[in-house]
Amino acid sequence: YLRKANLFTEKKDLEEVSSLLDQAHKADSENAETFFQQGQVHFLKQEFEAASNDYKRAAELDPDFVYPRIQLGVVQFKVGKIEEAMATFDEAMKKFPTRSDLYNYYGEVLAEQGGYDSAIGAFEKAIELDSTNPLPYVNQAISLFQTSGQPDRALTLIREALKVDPECELAVAALSQIYLQMGMFEESLAMLRRAVDLAKSEEEMISAITFRETTAAQFRFMKEHPELLSKMMGGGILRQRQIASLVRMLHLNSEPNSTDSSYAATESKSNGAGVPIWKVLVFDSFCRDVVSTVLRVNDLRDNGVTVHMLLESQRSSISDVPAVYFVQPTTENIKRIVDDIVRDLYELYYVNFSTSLPRTLLEDFAVQTTASGTSHQIAQVYDQYLNFLCPEENMFSLHFPNTFEAIHNPSMTDTAMGALIDRIVTALFSVLLTLKTIPTICAPRGNAAEMVATRLDAKLREHIMNSRHNLFADSAEDIVTQSRRPVLVLLDRDLDLSSMLTHSWTYQALIHDLYDIQLNQVSIVQDDGSGRTSKRSYDINTNDAFWESNAMLLFPEVAINIDDASNAFKREADEITRMGGVKSLDEVGDLNMGASTKQLQRAITTLPELTARKANIDMHMNIATSLLEMIKERQLDVLFQMEEQLGRQTKATILEAINDPEKKNPQDKLRLFALYMLANDGLRPGDIEECEAALKLAGCDLASLEYIRKLRSLNKMNASITSPALGTGTSAGPSGDLLGKFSSISNRLAGFTDSSSLGSIFSNVRNLLPSRKQLPVTCLVESAMGNRANAGGLGAGLRSAAGGSSSTAARMFEDFVHFDPKQARRGNLAGSNANALRGSLAADGAAQEAIVFVVGGGNYVEYQNLMEFAQRSTPRKHIVYGSTDIVNASSFLAQLSRLNETS
Repeated sequence: YLRKANLFTEKKDLEEVSSLLDQAHKADSENAETFFQQGQVHFLKQEFEAASNDYKRAAELDPDFVYPRIQLGVVQFKVGKIEEAMATFDEAMKKFPTRSDLYNYYGEVLAEQGGYDSAIGAFEKAIELDSTNPLPYVNQAISLFQTSGQPDRALTLIREALKVDPECELAVAALSQIYLQMGMFEESLAMLRRAVDLAKSEEEMISAITFRETTAAQFRFMKEHPELLSKMMGGGILRQRQIASLVRMLHLNSEPNSTDSSYAATESKSNGAGVPIWKVLVFDSFCRDVVSTVLRVNDLRDNGVTVHMLLESQRSSISDVPAVYFVQPTTENIKRIVDDIVRDLYELYYVNFSTSLPRTLLEDFAVQTTASGTSHQIAQVYDQYLNFLCPEENMFSLHFPNTFEAIHNPSMTDTAMGALIDRIVTALFSVLLTLKTIPTICAPRGNAAEMVATRLDAKLREHIMNSRHNLFADSAEDIVTQSRRPVLVLLDRDLDLSSMLTHSWTYQALIHDLYDIQLNQVSIVQDDGSGRTSKRSYDINTNDAFWESNAMLLFPEVAINIDDASNAFKREADEITRMGGVKSLDEVGDLNMGASTKQLQRAITTLPELTARKANIDMHMNIATSLLEMIKERQLDVLFQMEEQLGRQTKATILEAINDPEKKNPQDKLRLFALYMLANDGLRPGDIEECEAALKLAGCDLASLEYIRKLRSLNKMNASITSPALGTGTSAGPSGDLLGKFSSISNRLAGFTDSSSLGSIFSNVRNLLPSRKQLPVTCLVESAMGNRANAGGLGAGLRSAAGGSSSTAARMFEDFVHFDPKQARRGNLAGSNANALRGSLAADGAAQEAIVFVVGGGNYVEYQNLMEFAQRSTPRKHIVYGSTDIVNASSFLAQLSRLNETS
């Protein structure tokens, strides 16, 4: 009976296995092997409690039977009883100290927890005890590959496994995936063909053939169409996909080029092809921010939204239109939605949650609507997985303010920290799902980034292996997109504080530093010249071509481009007014009817586009004017120059800047000294005290500076981590030149009647360029994307305290933890096999894509530095940058000050 049960277990015929085991029990009710096999069946059915009881009974009946103890430890680990699992393995190893397979499976459990060093030790012990067992060779190879990213040692171990057992499925599958990750497609295909030959069941053979043919098709495509591959892997897809998902949601989760079919199916009437259903949009404050970052009121109207309102606001009944709800999955929001339905505010309710609705809340939602007799009014309930903001094409924010402060607050409990990490993981899962990609993951050890990496790996792995519907596989994505996997680089903000404090000279970063950019909106305070001020807000539209092409340029270049755009507009406007016989665009309504019909038609059709361009140029001119005034008032050009040449500064030059009354903003002086301190680890205490005294006299609050000193001492940070390169690159020239070239700009750039030319004002500024350097985050990303074994390619971006070695980032990266969520759990006694590994490491060795995420806040300086690195790489790389929140220097210093009070 037991032999037959083993055969049917391999065929996955669990009903027949159970029948045979029942017969075995009748033949011998006290047989340990029968209980063990029964436990295996329960394990495969994920009936873990029953499996645990069977394993315990088997061990009781036969104390010398090792496998029930091993599987009991595996079950305890799977259900989260980690301490019990460790105790079970410890007891088993004391009783069976010479059993190789026991140490092998103990290593698997350690590796699943992320304890790779201990796991590798267990695998080595297993090999020492039995060098003829191939599994510990393969498991050690997988662990080494995941932790180091270097394949040489892993390949050696797998080849040893194949010498021991040439037909080891796990070894063949692992070898094919490592070859694939290294870009060795032909070798990988050879192993995949061998995997087909070794398949023991029809299911395994189908899976092996599918993956072999998928890999072969990918290889052919990459060889035959490299130019298409480059286009397909181009940037900007995250925001585009988020917008597409939001638009689909507004069309009642139908494609926007069709009618809102779900509503049309519910109603007897139809609005006709291509005409959207008019509807109400109701969102909570977080989801409002998600929408408003990428869509404007006109966009909502174009997609059928007539009214948009906050969920928590008082709303009147509009009973003849459907309502689209977009909210976070919380108890309070569920209650408000049910209240709206009970009050019969709208005709039908299309409920969309920003992320996955927990089953408990779904059940609560169902109970409340059923009890009120209103469940029939709910037309849809969708999980959208859109709980993140996309301010730029390749940039996202989780919109979690003050995360750096929360993580470092000493009063933060383990429970609160765990909840914050889970929120970050949930949001990152949504980002990855929007991108339809499952990346490999790496993170530095010991801080929040590692916690996020561990939990995200577990969440992705659980979703892939246990979900009935794998959301990452639902779309018809092409083979290349599915296979060219990015690396997700998770970093802690502690890694580099300097980038959060530096002054920038690019258009976008300057605006964010001085005025903050919130939800792609900029608010500036303007003086009308008579002492009265007014606040104006400007929306940065995702379709703003000028912003797209100028955001990352140096401010003087942008000003010249504004002037060029203004002059081009004037020429076109003059031509239109000349054809119409009027003096200005405002008089186009009084067109000369004697003009030719063709001229009139051109004038009328061109007017809306010209009006929109004028408003856009007006906006950028007003922003540039305000920036210039701030630059002059705070001498930001001088500060930027000093920071660019920070390695050349002395205590005397820093003190001179601090004491300079022309530099009127105390916070600017504080930032300058903080950067100087972070870049010079050997400052004497007396020099620090002298500078701090000068800062106090300048009106600076030193609380943030004090916390930086505490944090450096605690983390043993040094200049290689906390500062950009010192004294590298091309000098930006004398500090006075930058501002001197455009000090005569007119007070009002917004109008088009002023004859002064920005081009002449900025004509000599183009050659005053800052040095090109890579920030610490960029250096680490470069290492993660391909220079894992070669530190020489890092440049001078990170410098060691000992003498400026360019290999600092590479050495740091070697100590990162690495995860691959698609890497199968190692083969255990419950039926896992090499089949689960096929599809785990389908990216080439030098990654062309990366997702970079900073826990604790990010900014536009880092984002632009990463984009510059991606653009100058050959071939061009694609990088997406994200953080818990986008923070300017003022906000970051405020967090540091509050932390100083609580630490």
